[in-house]
Amino acid sequence: MITAVIPALNEEATIEKVVKETKRYANKVIVVSDGSTDRTKEKAKAASAIVLVNSANMGKGFSSRVGVKKALEFNPEIIVLIDADLQHDPKDIPEMVRELKEKKLDIVLGARIQKKGMPKTKTIGNTLIDFLIRIFYGINLKDSQCGFKAIKKDALKKIMWYSNDYGMETEIAARIAKNKLKFKEVSIKTAYNDKYKGTNIIDGIKIFLNIIWWRIFI
Repeated sequence: MITAVIPALNEEATIEKVVKETKRYANKVIVVSDGSTDRTKEKAKAASAIVLVNSANMGKGFSSRVGVKKALEFNPEIIVLIDADLQHDPKDIPEMVRELKEKKLDIVLGARIQKKGMPKTKTIGNTLIDFLIRIFYGINLKDSQCGFKAIKKDALKKIMWYSNDYGMETEIAARIAKNKLKFKEVSIKTAYNDKYKGTNIIDGIKIFLNIIWWRIFI
């Protein structure tokens, strides 16, 4: 059984399509509306998703964690994390799941084939974070900040993050390394739009400090 978790903040324009496409490859789809002030909740329900609502904007990491805890109630074999803004293509889910099973991995991470449309500052920032992860944790990731992931249920305890914001992606990478989990990156198609979200400079500074903190205390 595959359960997909989609954190969403004001994604009324895309969430219905994302849910419908994801439902083709997942048995259940859970959307966590993260304090959205638009019709994200209504659109997700219209697409037959299980919808959870944060009364305030708590962050991607918090919302993803809430969604995963709900997903575990259905005892899935695999949990998929995917973004709500159509940046990720649900059609990539079968390949990620296949790699997870056939290679007997703990987690499969999406790696964006091309980053056309991503702001230059974010491209540089992501590359720097990948470099720091390699230096501090000894694992080589092409795209540590990608939010598209397929995770075996049995690996979740070792991967579960405490970050409430975009730092969750880096924390997951740190936990993969510290727990010596089996992983692989799979190239995925990516589409960016004008309201592309992601780490900003302040987030980047927090992530840098956390990379050192997690190296010592995880």
